[in-house]
Amino acid sequence: MNKKKLYTLDEFEEDDFSLLAIHSSLESYKIAFLLNTYCGSQFVMCKEDIELPLKNAFFQNFEWDNPKKGIHCNLFSNKFTKLDINASKGAGLFDIPETKKVYLLPELKKVDYFIKINSGISVEVLNKKIELINEISTCYPPKTNKINFHHTLNFD
Repeated sequence: MNKKKLYTLDEFEEDDFSLLAIHSSLESYKIAFLLNTYCGSQFVMCKEDIELPLKNAFFQNFEWDNPKKGIHCNLFSNKFTKLDINASKGAGLFDIPETKKVYLLPELKKVDYFIKINSGISVEVLNKKIELINEISTCYPPKTNKINFHHTLNFD
C-alpha cells in the first residue's frame, strides 16, 4: 500500500514586513551613512526613487540586500517638498515660490524616514543600534493599524 502524503499550503500575507520610523533633520544620504557605520548595514542608493505619479512626488530610496544572510530592507524618506512655480504672484525681486509638502505615508506626517524590514533582521535589534546614533532624535516601530500600505509601500 502506497500512502500519499498530502501537503497543504497555508495562506500567507504577501506584504509581510515591519517598519521603523526615524526622526532626524539630516539628509537621507547622511542617514544611510550613519546606519551603515553604526548598525553594520549596507544601504545603497537605488537608481530609481519611489514615485507618487498622481502627486508628482519622488522619495529617495536606499536598499540593503544581502541574499546570503536573507536580509532585505529599504530606507526611504517620507517627505517631499514640491515647488509650486505657478503660484508665484509676480516676477518681483522678493517673490518666493510657494512650497508644498507631500508625504508618502500621510498618516505619519511627523516621521522623516522609514526603514521597511522585509526579512533577515529583527526590529528590536536594529532599533537598539539606531538609538545609539546621536544625530537621530528618535526611532520606534510605528502603530501600523491605520496606515494604508498596499499602494504606497509595494515597491520591492
